[in-house]
Amino acid sequence: MKGRDVLNKICAITFSLLALLGFTVHAMTFFGYDPRALSLGLWYGLQFSSALALIVALVTFGENRRINLLPPSGSLKKLVALCFFIFIVYCVFNFLFTEFVLLEGGKPQIANGNYAIGSHGFLTTISKEEFMRAMVYEARLYSGHWMAFFFFAVMALHSKSTSLPSKSHG
Repeated sequence: MKGRDVLNKICAITFSLLALLGFTVHAMTFFGYDPRALSLGLWYGLQFSSALALIVALVTFGENRRINLLPPSGSLKKLVALCFFIFIVYCVFNFLFTEFVLLEGGKPQIANGNYAIGSHGFLTTISKEEFMRAMVYEARLYSGHWMAFFFFAVMALHSKSTSLPSKSHG
């Protein structure tokens, strides 16, 4: 079991570092930078690894064990749980605000050589500046959930180390 505990710690540290990287890339959108223009490899790597983190967390929590979701106060686990909660709240706010207020339900696209915002099959022609701003908003929309997924995995892996073995019925 010791080897698995070491692997869990390595994964928790990796997901913590990815959360920091995801936060940095997401924060770029608040300064007008589209992180996809910086590096598509980094962008898709974070997209993939956040999905992997979500799967790891769901599988970890789905194992047949009793897990202590409320760690003792003042612990690192409490901080991880707090970060997860904060990023969940932010994730929901970011999605709703960016999708419905900043992008007004549309997606930036190039149609017939013109910059446009498309929503439900209707295209509105916009300037290049508006298009670039909409691309940044779209990047913000898609990257806003990364930190929550990474902290969910970290929380799951940390909780596993304090989980109690399940009772066998036999």
